[in-house]
Parts: sequence; C-alpha cells; structure tokens
Amino acid sequence: AEDDLIRKTVQADVGHSGVSRIDIERAAHNINVTIHTAKPGVVIGRGGESIKVLRQKLDGVIDGTVAVNVQ
Repeated sequence: AEDDLIRKTVQADVGHSGVSRIDIERAAHNINVTIHTAKPGVVIGRGGESIKVLRQKLDGVIDGTVAVNVQ
C-alpha cells in the first residue's frame, strides 16, 4: 500500500517529465526511490528545489527515511 502511495505522489508531482519507471527499495527504515525519467532536469528543478519539495512530501506521507534518486 505504501509503494502505491509513493508512486501516486511521484506521478502527481513529476509525471509530466516523462517518467518511465519508479523503483522502490527498502532496507530497515530506509526507503530509496529511484525515478527513471527522460527529463531529469525537470524532476530535479532549478538548484534542486523540486527534488527537495518531493522528498519533503514523501517524508510527510511515509514513515522512515526517504532518499530520492533520479536516473
């Protein structure tokens, strides 16, 4: 259920950037989210601002430490 919530949150925020796949890896309380996209600059944003906002949204929704990577 949490994976589905993560995917919906990411698609709502950065779905317009050509997201092809969202990988979610779990290790204890750490969650690594890898976003595979055609336009990484759109996901990251100017100065990394968009990725920080996305990470904060995911932290508010999911318990544990969330790391977001863009490929």
